[in-house]
Amino acid sequence: MEISFESNIGEWTRYLGDRVAGQLPFATAKALTDTVRLDLKPAAERLIARRLDKPTPFTKRGIAFSGANKQGLIASVFVKDIQAEYLRVQEEGGTTTPKGRAFLIPVGQRRNKYGNMTRNAVKAALAKPATFSGRVKGVGGIWQRMKSGKLKLLIRYEDKTTYSPRLGFHQEMAKVAGHAFPARFARSLEHALRTAK
Repeated sequence: MEISFESNIGEWTRYLGDRVAGQLPFATAKALTDTVRLDLKPAAERLIARRLDKPTPFTKRGIAFSGANKQGLIASVFVKDIQAEYLRVQEEGGTTTPKGRAFLIPVGQRRNKYGNMTRNAVKAALAKPATFSGRVKGVGGIWQRMKSGKLKLLIRYEDKTTYSPRLGFHQEMAKVAGHAFPARFARSLEHALRTAK
């Protein structure tokens, strides 16, 4: 997941004096870099915190950026590869299948502060009296036979999970960039002209 902003100053330089035109590459590169670093990266981090349910610190640290330079007037904000692997479906929607045998969905089990099962949840569930892993009436999972004779589902197995698009990364970043870049560019060009030798 990546969104890039590119600037082509060729058209602009035809109508500007040499002094201004000479500062455009530097000013544009600085404005692009400042936009992704100071506006887009924080906006993407806020977006993840707002649109996802209790994202972990690892997920929040998944946002990165690359700046522009005078030779390459393009800057990007993106999600790192590992986080993008599971966040892509939050952006685009779709169905995912587990890397292992199944997704483990806790049913009335203790969760950590991010809403996930604790590390030893499966082991703890299987350690309870009269528990077993299997399928009951078509539902796979870890079950416990209660004293009453009824079966209680502790952890459900799912072979796929379907998501609707909910992150809106590309739309949100384009909106933030469209608002932030013009002001960043105006400040960068003013600074470049003021300090030019």
